[in-house]
Amino acid sequence: MSARAIDSRMRVNTTVWLLVLIVVAAASVRLFMVTDWHSGVLHLTTPCNYPFVDEIRPLVESKNLLHFEVFFYPPVAPMVVALFYLPVSLMAPGVIDLGRFCSVLTITVDVGTLLLLYFVGREWGVRVGLVAAAFYAVTMVAVVSTGNVQIYSTFFVMLAFYYLLRSLREPSRMNLVLMGGFLGLAVATKYFPAFLFLMLFAVHFEARQRGISTGQDNTVLPEHMQAGRSRFAHLVWHGALLGILLLTAVTIYVGLFHREWVMDLFRAIYDRHSHEHAFEYHVPVINRLFNLGLISAACLGVLAGVVWVLPYAKGILPVEWARDNFRRNQLWLFPCMSMVGSVIVALGIPAVLNLNNYVKYAVFTGKAYASTDGGMFPAARPAPSYFLSFFPESLGRFLFVLACLGLIYCLLVRERRALLIMAVGLPLYIMLELSSVKVNRYALDLMPLFCLFAGLFLVRLWDGKPKVPARALSLAVFLIVMSYSAIYSLAWANFYRADHDIRVETTEWLKSHVPPGSRLGTKSSVIVSWAPQLLPETSFLSDYELTEYTSRPEYILLPKLVYSVVSQYSELAREGITYTDHDWFPYPAPDQKDVIMLVGLVAQTEYNLIREFEKGPSFLGLSFSDQNFGRQTWFIQHTGPYAIQIYRRRTG
Repeated sequence: MSARAIDSRMRVNTTVWLLVLIVVAAASVRLFMVTDWHSGVLHLTTPCNYPFVDEIRPLVESKNLLHFEVFFYPPVAPMVVALFYLPVSLMAPGVIDLGRFCSVLTITVDVGTLLLLYFVGREWGVRVGLVAAAFYAVTMVAVVSTGNVQIYSTFFVMLAFYYLLRSLREPSRMNLVLMGGFLGLAVATKYFPAFLFLMLFAVHFEARQRGISTGQDNTVLPEHMQAGRSRFAHLVWHGALLGILLLTAVTIYVGLFHREWVMDLFRAIYDRHSHEHAFEYHVPVINRLFNLGLISAACLGVLAGVVWVLPYAKGILPVEWARDNFRRNQLWLFPCMSMVGSVIVALGIPAVLNLNNYVKYAVFTGKAYASTDGGMFPAARPAPSYFLSFFPESLGRFLFVLACLGLIYCLLVRERRALLIMAVGLPLYIMLELSSVKVNRYALDLMPLFCLFAGLFLVRLWDGKPKVPARALSLAVFLIVMSYSAIYSLAWANFYRADHDIRVETTEWLKSHVPPGSRLGTKSSVIVSWAPQLLPETSFLSDYELTEYTSRPEYILLPKLVYSVVSQYSELAREGITYTDHDWFPYPAPDQKDVIMLVGLVAQTEYNLIREFEKGPSFLGLSFSDQNFGRQTWFIQHTGPYAIQIYRRRTG
């Protein structure tokens, strides 16, 4: 074996071992959050979040992957978990908990995303792939999203990006179809990736920019076969267009002249199941969607008519016109058709088969996305910028700054493929910025790209001159960013661990400091009664008389989340701004007496704060403050029971 072959094999082995090390580190950080040691045995303590598990459970219990009683999330992730869990449950019934199995599978999928990021980064070289994967291994928001459906969406998004880059090198039909198909699966997992639609046109755009032919089919068929093909294609073409025109005409006619009949049909479908609200409650939303559907049908009909007439206007046969246009546009038609097909199969079929539940949860989700997140982001004080606040917090400041340097570098040197990835991600970023509810994990699909740009910048720095100082600086920056990000992620993982429950600590303190039989305030229409998980379970407080805040009890338990919301409410009130009913959604608008009571409680006009139990992100004694460069993101408030305050009424 030659020296060159030996050197090449050693390089490959080194790369494999480094990648294995990164994978083990990533899995370890994620498992640290969901496991605990008891008597020398490792236990899984944290399942997937309960809306996710609640959606999976009916699929498992019915042994039917299309049976959705809960439709909180799009169907792909629940179906994937159920598909893997069903054989396990059949072989060992009742042995493995569904929620914990889901947690392990989700961690596995997230590690798969890391491997995909490595292969994406390899388009710029092995070093870029390794560094990007290492950074994603310690990306905080990816670590703490373990157990959330967003992990599956990011996995499919990275698969789509991988096949996008492969298609740029080799625009085969298989690569194009897989790119569109995986993007469709991402959409059917968590709707947001639909805003990565520019990916579908990227290969076509690049081919035109470079003057590359999109490919022509020059196969010559015998005359009788050509004639047969032409007649069949002619029939299909005219039949399809005529069918579309007739369908749209009937739809518009029924929608305009028989609207009451359609609404009665919707009401009959709705009334087959019990609901929290009567059908009339949803009529305004249904009317808006119905009108949008009629406009879409009209546009489709006009488009079909134009496509039918246009070939004749140009003096060519419709089939030849269609075939020629398809050949010239196949680089975007294949991924588009693949994406539409995967969305229809993966989202459309489960939605149609469970239409009532799908509509019910889709309406709630739509309202929640358009809400103010339970008073956190009122109209008068909307959520801060993703770029300046949420991204630094999700990545950690050091990794965020390094990623920004990578973005700037790619813009300055006009790195073509990197610029194309930026362009593809831009609509998703704009959509996130424009949304009224902002949560760190909603942008998880973009985090691997930030790691990619950080890795690209660091490797280009390594390749700089003079060689020794450039490599020393690059290595130093890598070690500093990796160390900081790893500790930062472990601190947040430690925060989420189940062995540190503020509610348990609060209960123990109450039992040792508050006399049994005391009146304890635990109820209020300001969020508290609608989010009981923020306080200890009532069964743990059976020694006390639990009552409303407004009854002026001796003691009051107040979640720190509610304290923060009421503090913001009071601050805006001093500026002459009041919360509207919509500002409290998805919680019901509170009783004004409760609001006044809580404003006084926070100001401590009648009560004194005597104890506060709070936990924050820390690891090995190192604590982390806010990482954002902008306003508060309310990230810790979204985590649930992170802090509880205890107030005592003043005497005399």
